[in-house]
Amino acid sequence: MLRILLCSLAAVVLLTLPAPISVADSQEFPSFTKARDKGRALMAKGKFEAAIKHLKKAEEHVGEPPVQLLLDLAVCFNSVWDPVGAEAYARRALAAATEPVDRARAANNLGISLFQQAQASFLPTETTDRDPQEILEEAESAFRDVLEATDGRGINRLVQPGGGVEAPRGNR
Repeated sequence: MLRILLCSLAAVVLLTLPAPISVADSQEFPSFTKARDKGRALMAKGKFEAAIKHLKKAEEHVGEPPVQLLLDLAVCFNSVWDPVGAEAYARRALAAATEPVDRARAANNLGISLFQQAQASFLPTETTDRDPQEILEEAESAFRDVLEATDGRGINRLVQPGGGVEAPRGNR
């Protein structure tokens, strides 16, 4: 059962693609854009630890990072099994997100990170002050937020075959 859950979790993480690049970002902050683009290129190759270094460098170049950068960092941290780091970036993205697609992606990454933390709490090598049941309930709530933001269709239904992201029906 645990193997099925882990495989499902890995599929969700891999299907959470980087968000579209904003043209305004590249014109105003060239050093930000260079670091972000390098990080995203590394993400596409599955080199998440290296991507984190570049994306964090991009974060240093702007006062308030764009939601997409926060989401990319949450994906990377989830992908290298650092759920605490992923949770922090997902929460920041969720607080900054104004678009339903971004809210869905942030809530999805938050749910994944919380689920990973709940799983890890059962390992003899991991310690946490948080109750695993409470963590799982919060993860469930985050995944319900994904369904709400996507009109019940879920995050994977937003990702289109060509790599684009579709807005939920009610928010076009």
